[in-house]
Amino acid sequence: MTTLIKLQLRKNLLTFSVILGAVLASVPLALAIKSEGMPAHEAINLAMLYWGLAGLPLSALILSGIAGSEAAGEKARDTEQPLPVSQYRLLLSGLAAALLETFALLAVIYAILGFKLPLESLTGAQEQLLRFFVFGLSCLAVYGFTLSYVFRNGIAGAALAGAASAAILIPLTSTAIFQRLAFKLLPLWLINPLIAAAALAGGALALKLFSQARDRRSGRNTALLFSGSGLLAAPVLAAFASLMWLNYGARQVTMPAGNLFFPLYGTDSNLYPGREKNAALMLAQRPFYGEVFFVDKDGNRAVLERGGERRDSGFTYLMPDLTFSNGQSMTAEDGKTWALYSVGRRGRLAHGSIKEGFSAAWDIPATWSMELLGGKEPGILDRRDDAYYFAPLPPGAGGLEWKKVASRDAGYLRFLGEKYLKDGLAAEVSKDGKTLEHKGKRWTLPGEIVTRAAVPGVRLTDGLNFLVPVRVKDDYSTYLCRPNGKSEMIWPSYFRVTQNLTITPDGTVWGVERRPLPPAGRSPNADIATALFYLLTPDGKAMSAVNTDGILRKAGITYGDIWPLRAQNGYLWFNAGNKFLVKAEAANPENAKFWKLPKVVRERHKTVSPSTDGVFIAGADGIYFMDWEGGSRKIN
Repeated sequence: MTTLIKLQLRKNLLTFSVILGAVLASVPLALAIKSEGMPAHEAINLAMLYWGLAGLPLSALILSGIAGSEAAGEKARDTEQPLPVSQYRLLLSGLAAALLETFALLAVIYAILGFKLPLESLTGAQEQLLRFFVFGLSCLAVYGFTLSYVFRNGIAGAALAGAASAAILIPLTSTAIFQRLAFKLLPLWLINPLIAAAALAGGALALKLFSQARDRRSGRNTALLFSGSGLLAAPVLAAFASLMWLNYGARQVTMPAGNLFFPLYGTDSNLYPGREKNAALMLAQRPFYGEVFFVDKDGNRAVLERGGERRDSGFTYLMPDLTFSNGQSMTAEDGKTWALYSVGRRGRLAHGSIKEGFSAAWDIPATWSMELLGGKEPGILDRRDDAYYFAPLPPGAGGLEWKKVASRDAGYLRFLGEKYLKDGLAAEVSKDGKTLEHKGKRWTLPGEIVTRAAVPGVRLTDGLNFLVPVRVKDDYSTYLCRPNGKSEMIWPSYFRVTQNLTITPDGTVWGVERRPLPPAGRSPNADIATALFYLLTPDGKAMSAVNTDGILRKAGITYGDIWPLRAQNGYLWFNAGNKFLVKAEAANPENAKFWKLPKVVRERHKTVSPSTDGVFIAGADGIYFMDWEGGSRKIN
């Protein structure tokens, strides 16, 4: 076979030499025509970029097209038929020579670039495109040779090969880019290699069938030609089938419409009365349609934004067009809910309920810097370039009425404290920083209270409690001031409501400390950082440094995160990596039960959202509800 390939290389030497000469000549040409201020290496890199994007694919078609058409010519058949090898081996040697010449040109261009791409580092997307480029060159050469052989015409074969290769590469590239930028719906680690193998191996096998068709009777020739054509068409059909599968999956995707990450200011709306009612709903979206809606655990829906299938001009089915929404909600004690959300670049404010619908809606600016605040005077807090602004709800006749409440330097915490004081939900700190006061009750702490702003309370079963960060010498601790006038140190670390504590719908308060990042030289993905949780249950029991490493090991999660959802009757419930609902003994967290969660497409704040009766899960194909004992059902 080696001898045959050498023979084919000698036959194609003239064509290859001309193209190689053009590549080499482009270096002095680039230096000659570059602008005065352009460095020499940038001019050369730009010339090689043109060769890589256009010259190499065209060269692959020229080399394979000439070789394939010559192999089909009568002169070639007369010259090579006496050789003691099969016709198919002769064709394979010609195909191999075309591939070698194509990649020799690629090697020359790479050498001119100094054996490195003109990029400081390759991103994941660039690495993926580079793999597609190498596959594309191979596909052009294989299809170009085979089709030129079939049609006995290099121009026709090259044109059809270019079209077929594009029909394979465009859907594969589009799908890969979508999954990297949006979310993963297809097992591309399996699909793409199979289609690539089918294209290259199928092209080589089709070449065998076409060569056999020339030596068979007419009836058999037709069958062989159809079989060979099917092998060439199969990768094209498979590539478009994967794209159709992607579009179907994108239509089904639901996601939470909550903030992309945790609330901007840490002003968790669960601080306010009505958190249980608010948590009984999930604010969700279907990004393919731009739809935003509320759903309760029984599957009742209230649509805020209907959306619709969004397609721009052109064949945009090659990339599902998604319109994402970010939002938040707050339910008052009367059961009515305020929803602040954005759809694309439009901001919206809505008011209503699932039962009665959401009839009132206002257009507002982009909502990413805003947060809903509850209490006796609900409103919206907005962080702007110059200051913090607050607008009460409901809006007036002229819309939202914004009032400056704090400068950027002063921050928002003092305003929040004053708001909580008006609502009767906060305690005041004495001037000397050692005493906390609330409605005639006083708690004297053993050190200095870190903040002078009002301290918001958290409502437990015994009433309004206050968590206070205290500094004693150089150490920080967190104290719990109970309604009975007593205080106690519950956590040997700094925690503060509205800053680094979260409140779940059942009233559990939790904060987390994480182990430092892995040492230098070790992959950061080798293990997750240890999460040590500090919890205060609704009945007032405090727990320190609860280690969840054992839970993650049992769940098989080596790269992910874990979040507390509930604490009741000596048990803790966790969301382990958006993969499992976990019920663990508080005294021994490794003694736990695991329930598999439905597949989710992207980790996002509130993808798994707790309520008093269970958790909402925004799954890849709809909304699910799972109770605290693992009973699950699809509700949307």
